[in-house]
Amino acid sequence: MTITPFPQALTAAKRDKIAALCANLAIEAGALIMEVRRVGACSRQKLDSSPVCDADERAEGAIIAGLRSAFPDVTIIAEEAYAAGERPDTVSKFFLIDALDGTAAFLAGENGFTVNIALVNNGRPIVGVVYAPATGQMWLAGKSAFGCQVENATMPPRDTWKPLHTRATPAVGPTALVSLRYLEQRSVAFVEKLDVCNQKPGSSSIKFCQIAAGEADLYPRFGPTMIWDSAAGHAILRSAGGDILNENGTRLTYELPRQTMFNPGFVAFGDQAMVPRLRRALSKA
Repeated sequence: MTITPFPQALTAAKRDKIAALCANLAIEAGALIMEVRRVGACSRQKLDSSPVCDADERAEGAIIAGLRSAFPDVTIIAEEAYAAGERPDTVSKFFLIDALDGTAAFLAGENGFTVNIALVNNGRPIVGVVYAPATGQMWLAGKSAFGCQVENATMPPRDTWKPLHTRATPAVGPTALVSLRYLEQRSVAFVEKLDVCNQKPGSSSIKFCQIAAGEADLYPRFGPTMIWDSAAGHAILRSAGGDILNENGTRLTYELPRQTMFNPGFVAFGDQAMVPRLRRALSKA
């Protein structure tokens, strides 16, 4: 698929077309990741002590090549390229890539890693794809959000995609998702303020997608995350009816330029009616 030049008016139909392209690129990247898993990954530590391996680099290269072929005039910000010194321009539209979100889980032989691709426009994520290659689960959003199951590295027919919608907070209280590897005390304390009825562990960007699918209500995260960790899941969550508040109670955005690629602390949520309550809790966090 080729769409050149990049559409200036990002209509619903064009966003959906971009999401479909990104979904296929994520599947291609996922196949490369699984091939590295089969033969054995070579890993090292980056300067920030986080792990990186050849699966990260091969998958990122494939996604960048595909996006540049389709959209040669659009800025791409990718985790490993950024770590290698590539710095973004001041632009209003750009792609954000985390080709292997959850490298530690991948290296540990777990399945909760994902391929994340997002399109940001004027600070808002408007297209997102989150793909879990080990399980075949795919979540994507342009105008609307969907989930589907990928078989044999092939995108399933459109009529098999399941629409995603967030849910109203249950009367018994919200269900909160917590990180499997990075459960920090501030998130624990925040959950305690909200009379959460249940806590479930989750992996990588899948937590945003679980809220989008109405399977949970909240995901607080006050530990360090990067903008490419959240943008794709954020786009899916927004299209399904939810959003993310940062720690000062405003909506999380992704404008350029920015001093750091780190996100502030945040809470992802599904029910817009919870926003006043969340803001009160954040003011005391």
